[in-house]
Amino acid sequence: MTEARRAFPDPALPRGPGRRALVTGANRGLGRAIALGLALIGYRVWVGARERRAGEAVVAELQREGRAAELLVLDVTDEASLERARSVLGSLDVLVN
Repeated sequence: MTEARRAFPDPALPRGPGRRALVTGANRGLGRAIALGLALIGYRVWVGARERRAGEAVVAELQREGRAAELLVLDVTDEASLERARSVLGSLDVLVN
């Protein structure tokens, strides 16, 4: 999680327990780094990924660090997938898409 510690983009972002975030494409690259950074500052993070295995790896990494994280298998190009996500998540504080 060291890259998230170095590069998290916005120190002004509200922090603290109880905040909820969904990061789509969180299984790699910038999405992964943002998910790690949000978890680091106390957000409960939903890792949005099209492929279960890839998303599970990031969730496991966050949980090993003692962070609250869950996988949400999600394809943002599919309306039914978005509706399922909406019913699972309810309200969010942050959406990174």
